[in-house]
Amino acid sequence: MSNPIVVNLPIMGAYTPAETIELVSRAGAKKGHMRPDKIFLSAVSAGCLLSFSAASSLSVTTAPWFQENAPGLIRMVGALVFPIGLVMIV
Repeated sequence: MSNPIVVNLPIMGAYTPAETIELVSRAGAKKGHMRPDKIFLSAVSAGCLLSFSAASSLSVTTAPWFQENAPGLIRMVGALVFPIGLVMIV
């Protein structure tokens, strides 16, 4: 029998729960002290991205040829298109 291959994986830099709480609370405090105009522009741009993803999802799912010939495919494509806008917001 041959020796098994041993692989040493590097530590991925995961945070402990206490460190995660500290990082999230600092990020929240930083966002809480943002200027109102920056918050407004951020909200408007997020709304634009969300409306773009909803409109593209709507245009994909209402294609008449696909609704008759491949309804499962069009539902899957629509389910894949909409989350793209949500990911763009984050």
